This record gives sequence, C-alpha cells and structure tokens, in this order.
Amino acid sequence: MGVGNSLKITPETTKNILWGQTWPHIAVDLGADPTLPMRVVGSNHFSAISGDFSVEITYACRELGIPIMRLDSNEGLREAWQVTGDG
Repeated sequence: MGVGNSLKITPETTKNILWGQTWPHIAVDLGADPTLPMRVVGSNHFSAISGDFSVEITYACRELGIPIMRLDSNEGLREAWQVTGDG
C-alpha cells in the first residue's frame, strides 16, 4: 500500500516505453526509490484509486489479518524485501 502523486505522461515518457505504447498508463511518484517496488512485488500490475484511503485499507487489513506492505517509503520496501526472503 502506498500514497503517492500521479505524474503527467508526456510524449517524451511514452517514447521510452518498449511495448504497449497505445495502452493507458499512469505514472505515480511514491516518494521512494523507484527500483525497489519491482524487487519487492515482482509485478508491474497495480491497482490505484484517487484519494488517500490508507486509513480505511489499514483498518480492513488489520481486521482480516492481512499484512500491510508499504510501497511509499524506502524503509517499508526494504523491510518487505527482507520478509520475502529476497533481500
């Protein structure tokens, strides 16, 4: 889970996309090292919603016993990397 800011996708951005140039894209600045999420999560398919619902999602996860992995801090990403056994 992370809270970030969406970034504008420009023609300069899309020219660097190797495949899927016609697909919809979103770029998000999570305020963390951009190489760490891919090491921890191992996927490039995320779900995003507009607004900060981190309090509500945290509550739901805690009630259901689902661990929370923060993607919006280097510390949280490194901790998750250690937990997954890849770090």
